[in-house]
Amino acid sequence: MEDRHEPPDKPRGAVAANERAKPIASGYLGLNEMTQAVNWQLALDLGRGVARVMVAPTSPAKKAGIASGDYVVSINGTTFEAFSAKPPPVGAVALVKVFREGKGFLLFDATLAEEPLLKAARRIPPIESVPCGAPVARGERLKWLSRITGDPRLSPRDKAVAARLALYYLNRCGEAYPAHDTLASEMSVSVSSVKRSIIKLQRAGLLHVLSGRKRGRSNRYSLSWPDRSGSNVVRIPRGGIG
Repeated sequence: MEDRHEPPDKPRGAVAANERAKPIASGYLGLNEMTQAVNWQLALDLGRGVARVMVAPTSPAKKAGIASGDYVVSINGTTFEAFSAKPPPVGAVALVKVFREGKGFLLFDATLAEEPLLKAARRIPPIESVPCGAPVARGERLKWLSRITGDPRLSPRDKAVAARLALYYLNRCGEAYPAHDTLASEMSVSVSSVKRSIIKLQRAGLLHVLSGRKRGRSNRYSLSWPDRSGSNVVRIPRGGIG
């Protein structure tokens, strides 16, 4: 008769350690910021950090009743940008306050799920260096923002930085000069993320940057229309200005 050797039981401590080491997945709500058909005047009236959203099919947001075209005012008391940067774990409940045209303010609660796997990542075309052209007049800010929202080369964060500069910081002289860390703090993102977005806007010819490094001050920004005439092309350093 053969002896059967049963495998030894795993120590309880090792099992507990493995369970503790397992990372907790971030929750998925299923909201994406819209890049077209945004009423910027309405968004400005609703307050800072408001975003018009598209709702993914079969997502927790869709099941909760949120609709594409809604303006997200807050999620769990914070902005759409801040929530998206650091979402709660799977199973957490998100309290979403939206404004729906014709309906007013609505509240929804959605339980976050695991994010579905994407079949293929969408390739974003690169941004070629284009010099800045004519400055954007104060009354053309919304027209400038409409152009930016339809640009597939810019990420939602790039567009959020552009909107913040245009709507909240631009003075009567057409200049804005918030510090990088100020923008990062208000948007709940890293300083490096803000810098990357500013460089992309700069390379696209949409933002003129006057470095304040030598003067020991913040950079000065002014909105511009891209100059695609091909003349007076300016080489922008890979790391941007300032």
